[in-house]
Amino acid sequence: MIRVLIVDDHESVRRGLSALLAASGIDVAGVCADGVEALRAVAATQPDLVLMDLAMPVMNGVEATRAIRASRPEIRVLVLTAAQSGMVQQAMDAGAVGYVLKEASPADLIEAIRLHAA
Repeated sequence: MIRVLIVDDHESVRRGLSALLAASGIDVAGVCADGVEALRAVAATQPDLVLMDLAMPVMNGVEATRAIRASRPEIRVLVLTAAQSGMVQQAMDAGAVGYVLKEASPADLIEAIRLHAA
């Protein structure tokens, strides 16, 4: 079973993603509202994949991706973002394995998670 940590600053997004992933047979290792919380949660839960928003307070997704990949290179980071921007390329440069736009269908998101978690 794939273990995914969800990182997004919007509570409704975290809740919706948690429900979607659980219904799709994916284990939700935890949910976080910013990059600092994500770093702590990665250490505590050891997920296979982190589903990472980019624009967040405290520590953004690019910084969090860089820190996760530096400390735990076996953990994959998949960016989930509202818009394709320069931050997506920065996240890829920081070690993200790919990205999915928030407007993607639930099926496409689940497929991306399964593809990138392996």
